[in-house]
Amino acid sequence: MLAIKDVEFEERRHAKLGSGGELTLVPVGGDMERAKVWTGSKRRGREPECISRLGAVKFSNGAKEEAALVRDAVGNIVRGSVRIPLGGVTFVGKYRPRDRFTSPKGADNDNAAELTVGLSTNSNAGRFEFSDPVEDAQEAVRVRESVRPETARILDFALTAANFREVGEALGHGGKTAERQGKAALIAACEELDAALAA
Repeated sequence: MLAIKDVEFEERRHAKLGSGGELTLVPVGGDMERAKVWTGSKRRGREPECISRLGAVKFSNGAKEEAALVRDAVGNIVRGSVRIPLGGVTFVGKYRPRDRFTSPKGADNDNAAELTVGLSTNSNAGRFEFSDPVEDAQEAVRVRESVRPETARILDFALTAANFREVGEALGHGGKTAERQGKAALIAACEELDAALAA
């Protein structure tokens, strides 16, 4: 919040038939910058500008790259670069969180390390690490295939279920039995998943 304290925001409501669209906080002025969106093609369209900076937080316009280890054409891992997608955070100013404790703290807590620990004196402040969506999808398939299909269904349903009873009801049980059976089924599914991940 300190990094964007000088940015002016406004609440805007999404368009929705019959009104009642969702409210969104939108930056409208103050300490901010915009940039041309990089499309990767020579075609000059009329793409709207994107926000490239809000206070001390900088964002990619689609053209920004960062150093990374990548695979070459034959599969070897080499030094290269990856493009940071449009809107990806590329830099956050060096702001420390404010101390809101009201009582004294011991010496152990008073010796906070500098934000540059682990960096050489002539290096930049580093970038946020971006996950590889292809690798994530492959890992999700591998994990799903490591458990039985019925276990995967229970775990999938548990992600959105409000309680054990809903899990039990999805398995065909009712009342208090649904709650007990849902809890037992979910615990068993988690144990199976733990065993598969440990293998």
